[in-house]
Amino acid sequence: MPAQQQAVDVRCNWHLLSVRLEPIDIKEAIKMKVLLFAMLTCLTISLVGQNNIDNTKLYNFKVRLLELGPRPPDCGIMAWAIVQKFAIISTDYPNYKNKYVLIVEGCPEFLGKHFFKQNGLYKIKASTTGGGTTNFSYSDKYKKDDTPRFWSRQTIKDD
Repeated sequence: MPAQQQAVDVRCNWHLLSVRLEPIDIKEAIKMKVLLFAMLTCLTISLVGQNNIDNTKLYNFKVRLLELGPRPPDCGIMAWAIVQKFAIISTDYPNYKNKYVLIVEGCPEFLGKHFFKQNGLYKIKASTTGGGTTNFSYSDKYKKDDTPRFWSRQTIKDD
């Protein structure tokens, strides 16, 4: 015959709170855990799903890197980006009149340690917005430059 379950008194004198814990049925405990897991899963999916929507139009740029700037720290706890100025060779952006473009490249270390080289040629797909909800930290030496700014979505070398 199983031992009889008893209520347990828990007293926390440091803030004068007293709670009486009653034993619960194992089946009820499992149901509560499954329900909690399902609720957390739904919440996570809805938060992640809503935050990564990026329906912005992408524009193609064939460019030459003018100046190799300092490399930001690698992405980890914080997402880092680099802002670089390129000379435009060609673009499909309608009526683009400027000779230069600023491209924000998020987590540039993902492209490789020596991916960017001064005077290197690149093909970049970029949009006018950062997209999603990733907030990049970056130092922007072109802050006062009125050159149009785009956010990279894909960058490949054009050797």
